[in-house]
Amino acid sequence: MKSKGCKIAIHIFALFVSILDFISDWLFYENARALEQGLVYGPVEPTQVTAILVFCIIGTVLFIAEIIAFVIELRDLLGENDDGGKDLYQEILSAVITWCEDIPQLIISVVILLCREEAVSIFQLVKAALSIVGIVVDIVLTFKRYWRQRHFHRPFRIVRSILAPGMLVLLGLSIAVFVLTQTEAKDNGGVAFRQPASVIDDHLSDNKYFDGVNVFLRDSGLPESMKDDKKSDKWMRLFSIYELKDSNQMSVKLTHSHCGCGDFDIGIWFKTAKTNTEDWTLFGCYSVESETEIINPQPNSTCLNNMDSGSSYDVVYIDFRFENPGTNWFYKTMIFGQIYFNCKIYINGTCRSCHFVSSSTEEQQQDLQFLSYFRVNNPIAVNNNTYFYSGNGNEARYFNSGLGDITSVDEVWKTGWSKCASTGGISPVLDSQMKIECN
Repeated sequence: MKSKGCKIAIHIFALFVSILDFISDWLFYENARALEQGLVYGPVEPTQVTAILVFCIIGTVLFIAEIIAFVIELRDLLGENDDGGKDLYQEILSAVITWCEDIPQLIISVVILLCREEAVSIFQLVKAALSIVGIVVDIVLTFKRYWRQRHFHRPFRIVRSILAPGMLVLLGLSIAVFVLTQTEAKDNGGVAFRQPASVIDDHLSDNKYFDGVNVFLRDSGLPESMKDDKKSDKWMRLFSIYELKDSNQMSVKLTHSHCGCGDFDIGIWFKTAKTNTEDWTLFGCYSVESETEIINPQPNSTCLNNMDSGSSYDVVYIDFRFENPGTNWFYKTMIFGQIYFNCKIYINGTCRSCHFVSSSTEEQQQDLQFLSYFRVNNPIAVNNNTYFYSGNGNEARYFNSGLGDITSVDEVWKTGWSKCASTGGISPVLDSQMKIECN
């Protein structure tokens, strides 16, 4: 009697694991399908999403067959008809499920996880461990049937010769998925176990991606009439990604006062959601020599006087918004969130959209791109809210990637165990519907 109760308990547990596997397969598909473009990570490759859907459909058909097999076997156990006569059906079904559903799904998971990271929580850890336990239980049931039918005819031996290697491959792939989700490769080549910080919260640490990464503006946002080269490698630092995440919203105003001979003064103003004020704060005033591109700090009064004197000046307004990773039931639509912006320029008494973002084709957008993410290679260079690269004495210059001041995130953001190229954007995303001041 105890033996029968034990068998029933094992079969019920196996069914429970199968139900969890069925649900997790569809959640895996929905998670892959719903991922949007964001910081560091973009959507999953469409071919991979399609492959996941195909095997989810196959898995659904096989899951129904598995339920039928469970009912038949449970009926035999309760009816004292435990002679193994129905086990050939179970063997064939297990072999089909293993090779036509489980192994392909896990191969896709491994391919995706090699270039992506999974957030870790105690719940995620238990779920990954339970998957391995489920495989072990299936192996135990398979060998139980093998022992019971060791004298049976040739069809059983053929099916087992197909099933047994599949179970071992399945176990190996499950362990691989567990390792890829619960560990990470260190810069020195070692392996670190990612310890869960909470029971359910699946927040993924962004430190290794965002440390030292700032939002930069090309040519200090100069109007087109004052630019020599739209593709110039001259950048002005605005703020770090952490600063925008902390305030959620940030507005930048750049005043360009024309001083003649191409020289100009630039005032850098900020307003954040945390200040709870409509007033702009002037954080820096600089003079830029067009011939030498030497940048000298000026008293704030210089930029204030330029505006009060009625001298010719242009104003560039840029509003930024950080959107947190959207959560949809059990998964996130973005891994690290996204940064959106809108831009207006006040020039010659008229307010209009920035010419930098008015193009429609991808190639033109890249040519006219004036915002980008860079990691500062020398952290000292951005101390004290510096917006330009500090040189000798009080002189400064534009940040320049060609001189090694900064590195684009498409070189910095390498993801997963395979250190794959980032699928996220290298610059904020235009949202022309964002309300923005311009006067």
